[in-house]
Amino acid sequence: MIMTRIAPKTATLAVAVCMTIPLLAGVPKVTVKTSKAKSVSRVLYGWHYEEIGMIGDGGLYAEMVRNRNFEEANLPDGLVIENGKYKDIPGPARGEKKIYQIDPLVGWVTTPLGCSPIRISLTENNPLNPQNAHSMAVNVLTDIDSPITAIHNRGYFGMAFRKGVPCRLSFYVRSEGYPGVLSFRLSDENGSPCSAPVSFGNISGDWKKLEAELVPDKDVTAGMLSIVPSKAGRFQLDMVSMFPSDTYDEGRSVFRKDILQNLVDYKPDFLRFPGGCIVHGVNAETMYHWKKTIGPIETRPGEWSKWDPHYRTDGIGFHEFLQMCEYMGCAALYTAPDGMVCSGWVQRDKDGHLMHKDYDVQHYIDDLLDAIEYAIGPVDSRWGSERAKNGHPAPFPLKYIQIGNEDFGPEYYRRYHEIYKAVKARYPQLRYLADSPLSSDDKEKFMDDFIDKSEIEIYDEHYYKGVPWAVNNFHKYDTYKRQGIDICILELGIQNNGVGGPQGVYPGSILAEGIIKMGLERNGDLNPIMADRPLMRNWECIERNEMVPMLLNSSTVSARTFNYWMCKMMRDNTMDKVYNVENTEGEKTLFVTAGFDSSLKQHVVKVINLSAEPASFILSIDRPVKNRKAERTVLAAGPEERVTPLNPDAVFPVKENVTIFSGSMVEVPGSSFTVYRF
Repeated sequence: MIMTRIAPKTATLAVAVCMTIPLLAGVPKVTVKTSKAKSVSRVLYGWHYEEIGMIGDGGLYAEMVRNRNFEEANLPDGLVIENGKYKDIPGPARGEKKIYQIDPLVGWVTTPLGCSPIRISLTENNPLNPQNAHSMAVNVLTDIDSPITAIHNRGYFGMAFRKGVPCRLSFYVRSEGYPGVLSFRLSDENGSPCSAPVSFGNISGDWKKLEAELVPDKDVTAGMLSIVPSKAGRFQLDMVSMFPSDTYDEGRSVFRKDILQNLVDYKPDFLRFPGGCIVHGVNAETMYHWKKTIGPIETRPGEWSKWDPHYRTDGIGFHEFLQMCEYMGCAALYTAPDGMVCSGWVQRDKDGHLMHKDYDVQHYIDDLLDAIEYAIGPVDSRWGSERAKNGHPAPFPLKYIQIGNEDFGPEYYRRYHEIYKAVKARYPQLRYLADSPLSSDDKEKFMDDFIDKSEIEIYDEHYYKGVPWAVNNFHKYDTYKRQGIDICILELGIQNNGVGGPQGVYPGSILAEGIIKMGLERNGDLNPIMADRPLMRNWECIERNEMVPMLLNSSTVSARTFNYWMCKMMRDNTMDKVYNVENTEGEKTLFVTAGFDSSLKQHVVKVINLSAEPASFILSIDRPVKNRKAERTVLAAGPEERVTPLNPDAVFPVKENVTIFSGSMVEVPGSSFTVYRF
């Protein structure tokens, strides 16, 4: 939904001035040539999803307990620490290559803080199952008669409770001669009870799953789950999990309702998952292994990745990604590992060539075929039956397969050829994406390096650049060869999406991304696909910094940012015909595209003003346009007008009705994106 009210700070900026006046010296003229219309494909707008900054755990995934399986401190599989760094990994041990260290019991604490008689530790004794090697050992030194003496889990920066909305608790427990009962309750930020307790006794020496509902008696924004033993003794806990009962789809999903609703409202065309660098990992062990992410949560070990906070539970696993696409009504784009790892973690020979390990390509072919069968195979197939067993007999909306992520070079071209040939033969109805090198700006030339160029159906390009690059590449795709290869950008980051810096500040970097998208729209005959990012972050996880993902989430709020609205306005105003546009401003800070939306029979004009000052120009159209009623939508923000969970309505689009003339003087606000429909 587009809001129509006007915020006080931006009221004067949201007023359009459209009047017929003589051509003024120094005023730019934008000429839209409808007579030179070109039929194009609408740009498909979707998202790039990657587990960074608690986008899933601590965000979309509604699990309230952090470190529920006590595996969060696990070191990266397959990496060996030697002399203070990871062995055989190039570069210094800093940044993403710094040795991963975290409190093994992160999220858990005992009270009283000064000296609790409850001692907790991580143990590998008596594991719950082979996939879940660790559990929490609890040693209660004395009988407990005080409600403040307890074990607490604080969740991801505090748990949010809503009065009367039950929380569904489950956990595994085994006794080592523990004679008492265990009471579970909800507590507020001070540790005071905010629900009635539920108690469990007669705890056996074998692992047993127990369940209960805890009902909060008040609203809490930063609460805790509390466990109160009654007697001295020892026991173990594992897979302590709690979900709110009001998740999306009336409690039937694992997704936080408000966050997924924001995603559904956006109406993406596709979702790319699970990444990103998570796909290729840093070795074979840390690549994305989809089979480890399905089934009961207690058999999902989770995995380390190089991005902060480094551990993911895989609670949003392969099945849940596909389910999310179904909820959003969009196509699924699965990026599959091809046996090549992140190039920054690979040694080079004396000539500078990457020395990738020769992982068996047939393994990755078989694994991808299995993944596709899980997604769309019949219920009597090996993996289709597994999908049905997991509650979804109907096929999922899988449409795209990307082979590798940011992989390149002769080894990639060999692997792409072998994987494409095998998988395309089995699933010709799917569409396949090929990678390009991240480091090069001239990515088009690398198409010629593939073994069989006809196997490139969609060519993926990633760019992480500054604002000047975006300005200089507004016409990048005008010169691309039309050779039957579709173009997509599945990762685009200009100035880290709003962090600012010497080349641009908020919201200029986000607007600059719009310049590249406009260029794709103008070249819609390349059948463009655009994945926006970063999709979201946990605001506390990023320490309330100035990053501007599409959604900023707290425990209680999912806030739509300037980035969300900018991307949604692009997605909601696509065109299937584009017009030539001449702009005497020289496309320094003023960028305009125009076209026609046949579904609504409307002309569409899009204007980005990178300048912080309002911009005026004369809009000339090569056909009679007089007293034409138009709908104008404006998104504008000053440097200090930022959406946060504390101020979720600071920025939003404003709609108004205006009158358009050919030869009108048009004024748009500073730092703005404006769309006209008429």
